[in-house]
Amino acid sequence: MLKHLWKHEIKTQGKTMCGLYGVLAGSAVLVSVVKLCSQYFGGAAAENFYAIMAGIYTMTAAVIAVAGFIYLCVHFYQSMYSAQGYLTHTLPVSAGQILNTKIAVSSGYLFLTGLLLAAAFLLLAMIGDHSDVTEFFVLFTDEMGEAELGITKMQLLAFIVVLFALGCVDSLLLFFAGSSIGQLAKRSRAAFGIAASIGLSYATQILSLIAMVAAAFCLQGNYKPETVCRWVMAGMIAMLLVWAAVYYTISRIIVCRHLNLE
Repeated sequence: MLKHLWKHEIKTQGKTMCGLYGVLAGSAVLVSVVKLCSQYFGGAAAENFYAIMAGIYTMTAAVIAVAGFIYLCVHFYQSMYSAQGYLTHTLPVSAGQILNTKIAVSSGYLFLTGLLLAAAFLLLAMIGDHSDVTEFFVLFTDEMGEAELGITKMQLLAFIVVLFALGCVDSLLLFFAGSSIGQLAKRSRAAFGIAASIGLSYATQILSLIAMVAAAFCLQGNYKPETVCRWVMAGMIAMLLVWAAVYYTISRIIVCRHLNLE
């Protein structure tokens, strides 16, 4: 049954998310065609039209990013805590398994959204000013920077991917934890959940800032640049893992022990 739950969750979320991806792909094709036409016909009017379309393309990508995140959060709330939750929690799987499945699938779609958005802006840079693309890839080809920091290009790329993946999981788990806390309220649970998410975000930002200041104080001294770099990278990943564990624990405890459907 757990396998069917995974398939159902992927298919259900995929209907909306793939629709958003289709809009992004269509926008990318349109702006590419407009760029080719502007190069073929030339003139100030064609270039201005391309600039307008590029601006619309950028705004479309931003809207898709926000819409995708909001949809994943709303879907979690509706399928876990609203009227749909009664059907969800009648499945012959544990509440913990349901929670894990939703977190994994939602995080996967959010990560894929980020990759597609990165590809979308890379495409815009490639068909526009190639210098932007060149400057970006210098980050992975600058041997001097590699020697100073003591990390390889593959390590840097792996760090960026891991950091982004953990950021996707953290951002979703923050809302999931807030929504779960909202279920403890007697009324206005959705509003209380949003308030709880904001409160959690504020508290974690404050604690993270304190931790970073403390770490910076501890790293003062005659440390080599590569040592500082490795500690900073490890610290960022560790901090995201800690907050992910906190958010997940909150959600799991409430889902498994204090479930209170609308």
